[in-house]
Amino acid sequence: MLAQRRLVLAPPPAPPAVAVYRGDVQATFDLELGYPAASAPTNAVPSPAGVITTSAFPAGPAAVTSHVGSYEGLGAAWATLVAAAEGTPTGISIEAYVSDPRTTPEEQLRTDLVLPVR
Repeated sequence: MLAQRRLVLAPPPAPPAVAVYRGDVQATFDLELGYPAASAPTNAVPSPAGVITTSAFPAGPAAVTSHVGSYEGLGAAWATLVAAAEGTPTGISIEAYVSDPRTTPEEQLRTDLVLPVR
């Protein structure tokens, strides 16, 4: 007699939330918040909070690192990345929040930092 197993598939993990800072983060800057998508909608999407628009990450070289730990350590991680970057920063900084802060201990939170350069 063959044993039967029931296979339960979990949904794929959601892509990490991202924050895109455009401008000098020590002064005035624009902030975009969102999630990466396989393809962008061709039109703006209405929502109860307002209209959702799409944007694209800049193409080209970038300095990249991962910070593991509290969000309070992001400033120091950015300073280290900027100091080590080869090239001139373009004025765009990207944070990808890989870990879910609701389920991940603070000391294990992972944030990927991306600094486009020219």
